[in-house]
Amino acid sequence: SRFTIRVMSNIVASITHFFTTVAAVASFLSILFIAILYQANNRMNDNKSTIEPKGKQRTPRFWMTALILSAILVILSGRFLPAAISRRIFMSFSTQANNSNQSISEIKGVTHNFQARRQLSIPGNNNSHHSSNDHQVIISQQTSETTNDHSQVMQSHYEICKSIIVAKESKLIEEVQDICLNEFDPALALAQIFLSAYLAQQGRLHGYGVEYAHKCGRFREEKKVMQEVLPQPLAMPAHQSMPKDDLLQFCRVLVNHADSTHQSNPLKIFLWETNLFQTESQEQISMMERLLPIINENLYEASLQSRFYKSALTAGYGVLKDRDSKSDRIAVGRAVVYIPCRDVHCNDFAVVPYIHFLMHIPLSVHIVDIIICRQCIVNNQGCAKYANDFASTFRQFSPNMSVEVIVANPSSPDIIARLLEAEHVLCASGFGMQCLFPSLARKYGRITLFDLDKNQAGEESASSFVTRLPPSVLSHVNPPISLFAVAFFSSFQGHLDAVTSFSQRPPAKQSGDCRFFRGRFGKWSQNMVYADHAQYRTALRHYSGEADQLFRRKVHQGLHGEMKFRPPTTYRWDELRYDTCGFTQITQQGVCDLMESLSARRIFIVGDSLNLQLAQSLWMWLTNDKFGDSPIARGTFNPNFKAKLLCPVYGEYILQFIRNDELLENDMPVSIDEEKSNCNTYCFKWTEEYKADERRTILIFNAGAHIHEEKQFKNAIDRFINTFDSFQRPQDIVLLRTLIPGHRECGRPGLRPFANFEEYKADAQAQNPDPNEGIYAWDKFQSYNDYSIAALDHRRFAVKDTPQALMEVMDVYPMTILRPDGHISDEYRAPTLLNIDCLHYTLPGPIDWWSHMFFSHLLDIATAENYLALQQKQQQ
Repeated sequence: SRFTIRVMSNIVASITHFFTTVAAVASFLSILFIAILYQANNRMNDNKSTIEPKGKQRTPRFWMTALILSAILVILSGRFLPAAISRRIFMSFSTQANNSNQSISEIKGVTHNFQARRQLSIPGNNNSHHSSNDHQVIISQQTSETTNDHSQVMQSHYEICKSIIVAKESKLIEEVQDICLNEFDPALALAQIFLSAYLAQQGRLHGYGVEYAHKCGRFREEKKVMQEVLPQPLAMPAHQSMPKDDLLQFCRVLVNHADSTHQSNPLKIFLWETNLFQTESQEQISMMERLLPIINENLYEASLQSRFYKSALTAGYGVLKDRDSKSDRIAVGRAVVYIPCRDVHCNDFAVVPYIHFLMHIPLSVHIVDIIICRQCIVNNQGCAKYANDFASTFRQFSPNMSVEVIVANPSSPDIIARLLEAEHVLCASGFGMQCLFPSLARKYGRITLFDLDKNQAGEESASSFVTRLPPSVLSHVNPPISLFAVAFFSSFQGHLDAVTSFSQRPPAKQSGDCRFFRGRFGKWSQNMVYADHAQYRTALRHYSGEADQLFRRKVHQGLHGEMKFRPPTTYRWDELRYDTCGFTQITQQGVCDLMESLSARRIFIVGDSLNLQLAQSLWMWLTNDKFGDSPIARGTFNPNFKAKLLCPVYGEYILQFIRNDELLENDMPVSIDEEKSNCNTYCFKWTEEYKADERRTILIFNAGAHIHEEKQFKNAIDRFINTFDSFQRPQDIVLLRTLIPGHRECGRPGLRPFANFEEYKADAQAQNPDPNEGIYAWDKFQSYNDYSIAALDHRRFAVKDTPQALMEVMDVYPMTILRPDGHISDEYRAPTLLNIDCLHYTLPGPIDWWSHMFFSHLLDIATAENYLALQQKQQQ
């Protein structure tokens, strides 16, 4: 076996060491003796005035050189010759050895070698920063060889385990400089420090004299990496200890593995099982699980020293919210995206299409940090362009986001602090472990790990580590997402246009993911073909339709010249970036086919007066005037209605609306006709009506337009989610329609859609220079949207005991905020409307595009469901 060969080689080495040392010392003494005799002889000759012939003289310099050479011979022969012979014997026979006697698990993917180590004893060394005389200070020696991935340094955890096994003397082991100052591989450095600290602590608990102090702050004044700002000594919170037998066996396995394979990687050791003598009733506990309390406590303590933490205390969005302890802080509304490199030195980077990141950042996020390694900028000409284009894409995706590109080394305390504190973290971990420890240390917020193609990325990734832990420990980590549409920058051969094209790839059609991007990357364009199609067959009998009725009469009277359509009805939304994600306009037959595909029998809408306008728009598009000019009975102001619509093949389905502005129910009388309010405005009961039909239902809800207090709005959203989930209807589809603030001075003549969000902001500032002077709480609508979106996101990832219905956001905000035209009080308003209304829109008009979005969104859901069902069938 390899063990037997190593023992034999060590014996030969010892014998060789003895004889070579004796020979070297004998040579040294012989030369010294001859030198003494010769000097004595020279004195005698001097007394006799004899002169040695030139050419036979031996000067003192000659003898000094001989002595030095002999001393060097002693050192070299005693140090290297036996080791060289031992290594030669071992390497000659090790290829024939049988590995079957090794009591260790095979560890795959270890990338750096573990070389033979030597302990350097430096008692009382001034550089050790340790004044005790009771310990032998062990400092690991750095080797000059390096691998492609990591610097090779002395492994402190190996030394600690050797000391535990030998158990002969007290030792203080300090960390090596290359670990302490490692700028590019924080996972490797932190793994060594935490593992060594834990093993030393467990050794002391069982009476072994080994101690460990990383003392990484001793090397320089300016602290540039997280290792340097870690607490010294490390905080060691109470946790389950390892039994003595398990500790000894674990260390024997570790040392034997390192000695026999010449390999040791503290990251891989994290996956080892530690209760090696378990009984049947015990569950296996990995070393990583035992280290979690230490990782959590110390990383958060170190993050307090970062610039990010200090600046976040005064930030607007992203303020740190303290929870139960300092390790539970979270920067609400902040997200971090880590751009992956191919190796720790970032000699190449992965070009990931932006959609993969955008899909997993909630719209409630207002601050995004795009982190990229400094070496990526240095080594790759396209790295900076990719990051900057990414930031620009983020700003278009959500105009309210503040996006910053941060260039730094992965081990920077500021970078790790951001990864720890941000509410949302996205990390493509296929080529590095930079996100490993933030994943382990976090308790709140969300972290999404992307696994790149294994054929490209190999087996090491942060997600492969965290998925070994119990789900209860990592409830904040999303299930790893595999990415196969990934390319390396080097594969583009410097063609930056190709990089841009690849990074802007649209979602795959069969995925149904277009619903997350539709209505964001586009503009409003006047299109008279669409305008002709967009007109209702009959004018809507409601105050929303009065402007259209008046316009029709004037056109009939020839008062509008050649103008055939009200201008607000002539604009269509064109997708610019992801043209394959364009809108599919709603039609009667299209909805019939959709309802059949989803096996749904009801569209149920509950909410405020703007949701009423959505329901009216759907009514007009789906009935084609066969059922009259309004779903509401004549002679009443009651907006609630329930209509049965008929499909030629699929049969009947229901379109229903119930007005409830605060999503609450009570027993107080309510009537719009009698102007009786039972909340801020009108809150008709809806729950019993909803539960009465058990067939699959598509539900659209919202609240907020008539709520002026933030606490009241939060209560409304939370109440709705809890109420709906209590119905236990996992088959239903629920859509939250976001809030849209109005546009002040909407009656100005000649208003047209804004070209972009910046144009909207400039106009809003011009019309309302004092942002604190809110009107109808419009200034709060954005924060209302943030809360409701975040609430749905938290529900999505909450631990569930039973299946839950799909609940998503239908975000009409980005495209509708660009429509100052078409409000009830625009230049075409009916003279009978005395009140100024710059919140609601006329119909037909911009709200018809909410109907198109609703239809397109459901088509995507149906596509995703069908694709998933097909995949499951193929797997079976």
